Amino acid sequence: VRENVGGGGGGCDSSDKTLVIVEMGSESLCKLASETGMLAPGMASSFVEEVTFEEDWLVDCQHDESTEALNCLASIVDWDFDLLRFAELSAHPLRTVGVVLFRQLDFEGRLELPIARFGNWLGVIERLYRPHNPYHNAVHAADVAHACVWLAERPSVRPRLSVLDLFALFVAAIVHDIGHPARTNAFLIKAGDPLALLYNDRSVLENYHVATFFQLLRRGRDPAGADSGVDGHGVAQADLAAADIFAHFDVEEQAFLRKRIVDVVLATDVSGHFTYLEKFRNHVQLGEFGNGGGGGGGGGSQRPGGVLPPELVTLLSQVIIKAGDTSNPAKAAPLAVEWTARIMREFFDQGDEEKERGMPVSVFMDRDTTSVPKCQMGFVSFLVQPIWDVFSRFSGRQVEVPNRNLASNLAVWKALQNHEAIGVEDFLANPLRALEIAALLPVPANSLRAPAAGAGAAAGGPGTAGAALPSPEPGHGGAVSARMRATKLFASGRRKSAS
Repeated sequence: VRENVGGGGGGCDSSDKTLVIVEMGSESLCKLASETGMLAPGMASSFVEEVTFEEDWLVDCQHDESTEALNCLASIVDWDFDLLRFAELSAHPLRTVGVVLFRQLDFEGRLELPIARFGNWLGVIERLYRPHNPYHNAVHAADVAHACVWLAERPSVRPRLSVLDLFALFVAAIVHDIGHPARTNAFLIKAGDPLALLYNDRSVLENYHVATFFQLLRRGRDPAGADSGVDGHGVAQADLAAADIFAHFDVEEQAFLRKRIVDVVLATDVSGHFTYLEKFRNHVQLGEFGNGGGGGGGGGSQRPGGVLPPELVTLLSQVIIKAGDTSNPAKAAPLAVEWTARIMREFFDQGDEEKERGMPVSVFMDRDTTSVPKCQMGFVSFLVQPIWDVFSRFSGRQVEVPNRNLASNLAVWKALQNHEAIGVEDFLANPLRALEIAALLPVPANSLRAPAAGAGAAAGGPGTAGAALPSPEPGHGGAVSARMRATKLFASGRRKSAS
């Protein structure tokens, strides 16, 4: 395989699936290829490791766009990794991104968890996300997992999480919206949905998501199908058995992972948003997270002695997934506006159904009356900005990139709102048009917030000239090429600070 990749001959079965770890200076970037012939000549000299599998789950990119998919994955270590573009190139974005992050975190070596088994599990989970949901689908799950890993890898966080803590967070991010029906908890409760009745109107979807995950694990351990009380959610028992990612953990470790994953997924319920943030803020202000070292909670040989009690590690994990779950406004503007269009489409679909049922239409879900900029200004100011404020106090300039993006994107929405510059249907049809319009508008007074205490105000950071309105190139030539052009304009100066 090495000879074939390097262009020096040596046969290679084109059906082989190869995972390639490429060394780029001081960073290890993960790239995947569905066949070794996709790799450029000369890349063999950069090989650190290669692993070939017979399984068919590793990569399934569209055949004529595989090289571009590899190029996309090369930036997976960046906060502004263009997952939307990668999802257009890959038939299984959650599975592929999940495998890359799994290798990046070295769970196979640190936990002795076979990557093939984890890949099988990712395939099962991805199938249970609803692909027709505009927002809450497998791409969103991959995006949240990527954001959580990026945050967990910050120097302020990494020493505080043991390998089991990190694995629990990673799994929770992947399953946190499994089976999402593209409707809110409030809708399910008002409609008297069976899920709302089952979970007594409390964290309905969050309970459903995490219960689904553990039902799959339980059903996979029931080869005779005798446990009729456990739902396999339409997945064959043999597939579930091959995807049991808890199989090699001991009883104590499994109990720890279950409790932690449940606690972390339930924290994604927005109704408890400020309770978690206030607790985290208080602990940070009191210095209870210390200055480094170790992890907390759980047990087993993988867990070193740590400085944090289990409840603080749980709280840190909960805040990380909350930041990851609402991270879209903190991404580069071309990504932020496209994610916004996706969630607004889902909101408006719910609003349409509420009208059909004669139910009161939820706030910001009426396509006839909603202002997208106003909705986003409220979402960012009320829910998202407080997360990054408190995380900045914890991590300082290590989260400068998302803070800078957040300030810049908020300025975009304020400018659009002040000038009533784009209508709902125009925005949904072409989200990037909002950036082109905003670039022609004056920046609203006081629209750019100063950074939170401890966040710093480096060049281009919040509160500086570098946070002014973005100015993507005019013209489109297709949504993909337009986003790629705009992304280049936003990427300058971010690659170094992102890593």
